[in-house]
Amino acid sequence: MLRKLVFPLIVVSTTSLTACGMWGGDDSYIRDRQNDYLTAPQAEALRIPEDLDKHGIDDYYVVPPTDENISPDREFEAPRPMPLAGGDMDTMVKIQKLDQKQWILVRLQPGQVWPRLRDFLFVTGIGVAVEDAKGGIIETTWLTKDEGDPMKEAYRLQVVQGLQRNSSEIHVLHYEQPKDQPDQKIDWQPVSINPERERVLVDEFSRYLAETAESTAAVSLKAQGIDTSRRMYLVSGEDPHLKFSISTDRAWATTGFALQKAGFAIDDMNSGTGIFYTTYNGPPEEEGKKQGSWWSALTKPFGSSDKGNIGQYRFILQPSSFSDWMELRITPEGEGSLSVEQQEALLNEIKAHLT
Repeated sequence: MLRKLVFPLIVVSTTSLTACGMWGGDDSYIRDRQNDYLTAPQAEALRIPEDLDKHGIDDYYVVPPTDENISPDREFEAPRPMPLAGGDMDTMVKIQKLDQKQWILVRLQPGQVWPRLRDFLFVTGIGVAVEDAKGGIIETTWLTKDEGDPMKEAYRLQVVQGLQRNSSEIHVLHYEQPKDQPDQKIDWQPVSINPERERVLVDEFSRYLAETAESTAAVSLKAQGIDTSRRMYLVSGEDPHLKFSISTDRAWATTGFALQKAGFAIDDMNSGTGIFYTTYNGPPEEEGKKQGSWWSALTKPFGSSDKGNIGQYRFILQPSSFSDWMELRITPEGEGSLSVEQQEALLNEIKAHLT
């Protein structure tokens, strides 16, 4: 028996105007502006007088530096936008650790994390001694665990832009001194005095973020000054490579993790020379998103590699010559070769997993 299929009918209503064409030429009500950028003149940067506040005046879309030797004659296909966050940001809130350091990674913008941080301190009754919204920093008042404890403690929390877009990192430092010691400006060290007390606050705030992250995303106007410029991007051209702004030890750890998540088996590595020796087996299949399915075709990021890129590759991680950023390059092992497009595609897969 055949069933009659009924599809919903979408009715689009248009209003007829008796004036000149609505969508047409220059005399229309809504002019087609899609090619205006081709004739747009380059204007001088906005100049703020010295006696006025420059807070909040910055380039919203920063153009990263490029290699001046890029050949404009190379043909390429304009890429689709990269995912807002890589595959390792599917979890809303994560605690990441490296040696003695740990931090919270959350899939929210710094301006969305800031009000949640202030609310957390208010709910827990922790006082604020220093608040620097532009720097994303809050220092707490002196706290005591109980009357019998001879020590008093304070915390420093900082919200910074994450490596992936629309992500943030929250770093926590703990400081303590005897109760009978006079209060003074704290000389914060790179690591906490008591890592266990740091861990307690990290756990509590990450739990609070997990409970409130899905709520309405309020944005703090005070925190708009937090530096949200990109900390990672792909440099295209004859020498394609990834650039990301993190410490050397963290870059080594997160690159190794990202390589494995992107489908590269690490055969050997040398931290002294910054080299990973890998075998690529293709993008790993995710549960519910098997390769070859209609779902994988829809969700596959631009530039994802296919079976043609299976082989052995060497990745070289080294500090940038012109800044404190790190650079990651790829080269095939043996007599094989990679086109610029293939290098960019493989690097993009790794980029999606760097956190």
